Amino acid sequence: MRNSFVGLVVLTFTLSGSVLADYNPYYNNALADVRLRIVDDEGQPVGGVTVTAAFYISDTKTTGLTKETSADGIVEARYPCNGEFKVWARKDGYYDTLLKTTAFITLTEKEAAKSRKWSKGTVDIPVTLKKRRNPAKLILKGGTFQELKYPATNVVMGLDLQRFDWCPPYGKGKYDDLQIKYDFWRSPTNWFQVYSHLDITLTNSLDGVYLAPTDDFSKMNRCYGANTNAVYLKALEFVYDRKTGNVERNVEMPRDKYMVFRTRTKVNDKGELVSANYGLIFEKSEYGIKLNMRTAFNPRPNDTNLECEGGWR
Repeated sequence: MRNSFVGLVVLTFTLSGSVLADYNPYYNNALADVRLRIVDDEGQPVGGVTVTAAFYISDTKTTGLTKETSADGIVEARYPCNGEFKVWARKDGYYDTLLKTTAFITLTEKEAAKSRKWSKGTVDIPVTLKKRRNPAKLILKGGTFQELKYPATNVVMGLDLQRFDWCPPYGKGKYDDLQIKYDFWRSPTNWFQVYSHLDITLTNSLDGVYLAPTDDFSKMNRCYGANTNAVYLKALEFVYDRKTGNVERNVEMPRDKYMVFRTRTKVNDKGELVSANYGLIFEKSEYGIKLNMRTAFNPRPNDTNLECEGGWR
């Protein structure tokens, strides 16, 4: 006899056009069969890693294991779950990894309902554990508790990235690493009619930024160092145009990326780079009255190391 819970599930999926089945792999917890391969950032297996695997069987309940990897970096697990699976990996000398993945679901919903498994066999899932290499003493600034208010609009203002302060006459900054011009408007009668325009330009001829992807899985989710061969952009523009109440233009910092900057560049008489400082700008510049960003600045000229002690999370 079909119980009331299963009957409710069937009704829900019938209305949404999904597969009609007595057994639903999401709600009845099909079997996940995985082989976790823990590798370092160079792809080499890492033994002796403490791995916790959590397979969700409801919104509030999990099942799983905590185990150390073998010398070849392997941990195997076979547990029922509702399609959600997380793995934590930790070892001294490495940055913690927290990974949520659905890579173990290789069958269709209909196939999984029939076999009561998420895959035909064991699914290999690589999990990267980034090494702790040579953390640098970076100057970290900004964030929620150190936001900067724009002191003026439609005026070019210098921002010192080492001090994280506006340059005179707006602050006590010593070097205008960034030239920032900001414009903001909001209708006094309609909150949805708003316009924001942020121009960021770097000062010297070889100053610039490039965008890099965030490694969301790792506590060390930024790069180890600046790429001196990257194409550095001289300027960036962020625009949110909703003057009419409809979004006419929206150019913002990608949420899965951050900026690597090169600043305070000095060149020889041939125009070749001889000295520079490097760092990171992450989070985003929120539209409004405050500049909401976090920065990491390496004060040592020509040192491209951007590995922060303790990681970034």
